[in-house]
Amino acid sequence: MCADARMAIRQVAEMHLDERLEKSREVLGKQIAVGQQKVSSAYNRLWAEMEAMREAQRKRAEEARLQAEKEGRPVDDGKKCKSDTPLL
Repeated sequence: MCADARMAIRQVAEMHLDERLEKSREVLGKQIAVGQQKVSSAYNRLWAEMEAMREAQRKRAEEARLQAEKEGRPVDDGKKCKSDTPLL
C-alpha cells in the first residue's frame, strides 16, 4: 500500500468520516422511506376522491335518466354517435 493511501485511510479514521457516512446513509434511507409513504398516501387519497367523484357522477346520471323517463322525455345518455345523423 502506498503512503498516500495510508495517509488517506488514517485521515478518514481520525475524522470518523466512515461513521458519519454510515449515519448519513441511515438518515437518508429513513427520509426516503417517509417520502415514499407520503407519496403513496397522497396517491391513494387522490384515487379515492376520483372514485367518489365517478360514483357521484354515475348516480347523478342515473337519477337524471329516471327523471327523464318519468317525465316522458327522451333519454340522452351521451352515448349517441354523431355518425347517426344524415350527412345531407
